[in-house]
Amino acid sequence: MKAAQNCDLNEIVDWLSSTFSKIEILSSLSIIGSILDKNLKETNDVDIVQQIQFENSPKLSEYTRRLSLIRCDFKKEFSLSLHITTFTQNELREFVEFMAQNHYLKII
Repeated sequence: MKAAQNCDLNEIVDWLSSTFSKIEILSSLSIIGSILDKNLKETNDVDIVQQIQFENSPKLSEYTRRLSLIRCDFKKEFSLSLHITTFTQNELREFVEFMAQNHYLKII
């Protein structure tokens, strides 16, 4: 486990990229929020925004369970909470508007 003050943003980006890049229904993933503007010592969470595409509810249910595990693994690895905002393929306009209002770092 790495305490937040002992890691840098690049390590978090690498971990998120590695963890989420294998997920088929994920269209995009970005980091937003204070972690981009503050020293990691001053943050207690990481905010990410994801856009997903799914064709059936079993895939979505499976992905929701997987996200719970990802959150736990992230907390163990970095001692930070992972907050996830999700938009589906049917919410493209809302996704674009939300991202336009935020400073972000695209990961996937």
